[in-house]
Amino acid sequence: MENKIVEIITEPNKVYVGSVFKLKIKAIRYATYEELKPKTYNEVKSFSYKELGGM
Repeated sequence: MENKIVEIITEPNKVYVGSVFKLKIKAIRYATYEELKPKTYNEVKSFSYKELGGM
């Protein structure tokens, strides 16, 4: 499964060279068609909403 980054937040808003900053990344995991194609229905059904949908 791959991760799709949907939001990036840096604190503080401006980052300078050599400074320390906090980086928050919100990502959603999703399965591509190529990953799901060789799997059986029962294997695909075992993926939870939280694994694929984030949150």
